[in-house]
Amino acid sequence: MASPFDSPPCSPPPSPTLGQTERTVSPPAFGLPVAIAANVERRVSANNDRQQENGVVIPPRSPSPPSDPLLSDDEHEQSAVTTYEEWRAKLVSACLSGATEQVKSLLGYRPKQIPCLLQRDPSSPIGPPLFIAAQRGHAAIVELLVSYGARVDQTHPRHCTPLAIAAHGGHTAIVDTLIKHKADINHRDKLGVTALHRAARRGHLAIVQSLLAAGAQPSAIGQNRWATPLYIACQNGHTESAQALLQAGTNINLMVPPLRDTALSAACAGGHLDTVQLLLNAGANIHLGPRGEVTPLAVAADAGHIKVVQLLLDSRCDVDFAGRYFQTPLFCAANKGHKAVVKALLGASAQVNQNFEGPSRQPLHIAIKQGHLHIVKMLIANGAELDAVDTVGAERFTPVELAVQYKHGRIAELLRHALEEQRRAAESNSLDG
Repeated sequence: MASPFDSPPCSPPPSPTLGQTERTVSPPAFGLPVAIAANVERRVSANNDRQQENGVVIPPRSPSPPSDPLLSDDEHEQSAVTTYEEWRAKLVSACLSGATEQVKSLLGYRPKQIPCLLQRDPSSPIGPPLFIAAQRGHAAIVELLVSYGARVDQTHPRHCTPLAIAAHGGHTAIVDTLIKHKADINHRDKLGVTALHRAARRGHLAIVQSLLAAGAQPSAIGQNRWATPLYIACQNGHTESAQALLQAGTNINLMVPPLRDTALSAACAGGHLDTVQLLLNAGANIHLGPRGEVTPLAVAADAGHIKVVQLLLDSRCDVDFAGRYFQTPLFCAANKGHKAVVKALLGASAQVNQNFEGPSRQPLHIAIKQGHLHIVKMLIANGAELDAVDTVGAERFTPVELAVQYKHGRIAELLRHALEEQRRAAESNSLDG
């Protein structure tokens, strides 16, 4: 059956001709042409006349709802719609722009169609009106839509709820409104991400506290790089949000697949000194790093965050602790050429020459390969073995051969000179002996 919303838009009634009296016609039914509405009016009038002749009392017709005095003439003209599609389009536009009074007028136009109007249109990529208002931060419109029956847990096409998008945008009043109306605090989207994840990622402390107070799970695990709310907060350096999550009882050392990383390691990678200090004070495992391959100290050394490195060293972190692939903090710093970090690690008595079982590559080897001349000088000055063979890979190279292989002429010359001095010193010692 065809819907009345499929009918053509209304057209104005014809002007009365000369000698005719203008007849008042009631406003046409929603979506019906004036000609059809006038015909209906004539039939209803004739039927009423017959009933009055038979003594039937006809109750007076309810007057048309008065126009909203808060709207201007232009706004009244804009709110006059003729089809369902136009009605919905105007409501979406009003939610986007924050026109609260226009939303109110449109919702009062056809109350019976409101439940359908407030649902998500499958053909639209922008979500239902409530989602739009929550995303734009229009708290008054959110309250209005909810009062008209909008479902607080209706989702965006990617299964994100109004609560989650409001938490992401930092719209505290909207979050509180949705919580008050029993929104699902722990709803997960396609990636397993909750509203608490999104608030923690942006550092919206008030929203994090509201969600936790309403029963949000502090250790909820998302997919990909979302991990836990604590991990996301520490990764972005939101110390106060991280503290709120720790006070709520989240697991500080939780390693979540596929990252298998910790909050401390994430804070070290970002160079967030205050966050690292918070986690250390809360008892984070100082040697537990991503996938067990490197330590948080190695992560900070690799990123060149000298202040974080110094804090971890002052916290008595094992300077030579090597992970699964034997990458010590000194190796990581030498690989990236961070002179200040190398100096700090050498000052903390980091071992320059470490012998591991199996293939071996020393900090000197990786510094030569990367062409870091100043790092090579520092390592030689601290006793690096000049004849140690790099056994990683199919070929075997001494430091000089490695420098020649990668065409670092100045480093090769420096190594030859150091070897010559080492040979002369050995000869001098043998003569003295």
